[in-house]
Amino acid sequence: EESDVDSYLSMYASDSQNSCYGSNENLFKNSDWSSSESENGLEDEMKKKQDDFCRTLGQWVVESNFQRVHVGKLLKCIRIHLDLSFFPRDYRTLLKTQRKVILKAMPPGHYFHFGLIKYLFEFLSSLSPQQIPLCIELCVNVDGIPLYKSSRSQFWPILGLLRNIDGAKPFVIGIFDGTTILCDAPARSFLTSVKGHTAYFSCPKCETKGKYAKNPNSKKGRVTFPTSNARLRNNHSFRIRRQAEHHKGRSMLEDLNLD
Repeated sequence: EESDVDSYLSMYASDSQNSCYGSNENLFKNSDWSSSESENGLEDEMKKKQDDFCRTLGQWVVESNFQRVHVGKLLKCIRIHLDLSFFPRDYRTLLKTQRKVILKAMPPGHYFHFGLIKYLFEFLSSLSPQQIPLCIELCVNVDGIPLYKSSRSQFWPILGLLRNIDGAKPFVIGIFDGTTILCDAPARSFLTSVKGHTAYFSCPKCETKGKYAKNPNSKKGRVTFPTSNARLRNNHSFRIRRQAEHHKGRSMLEDLNLD
């Protein structure tokens, strides 16, 4: 699925490619334009400037994170006081907001995919061939964001970054919305579908079995891993479940061709 900002950016890009270059070429080849052709050319140029203005303002609204009610008032003032009848009346028209968002059910939550290939195509198309390396390094980061204090509902953004291209910025690949616990260790066990960090077979580095160590100054304790020469985990041992006690189920990461 496409994000709101990407949708109107891609639309304007295609419009400029389809209309602008062809009209300029005809302008230099044929100086005997009729009045109707001249008017059509001026109308096309005016339409392009209007679209560019709306696109620029839309990007500014998104980056500034204005409230929708304020954006609506701004659009109304522009239409009335500047006499710009072409200007949209509503923020949803300005931003080309999707009227229907398709979510994929992924218990215990839902997932929305912004698109990795779409971003790569648009970003790389804006670069010169000299700026694009032969091998592109993609970094992926996943972590949880709590939405409400009274609820366990959380957003899990999947962020990407092209680390070996100058000027590249983090972008959103997808967002998972569900109920879980927020912390680095629980996030790792959630994504890899293994035992939590308080379990005896929870060490992500090796196949040691933990031991419960009681705190002499309190009734509480914690699981520790005193063994230093245990067999290390690797991609093969993880996939074949060499230590079955470590796993809770099949991780979606196992469907990827990763080592």
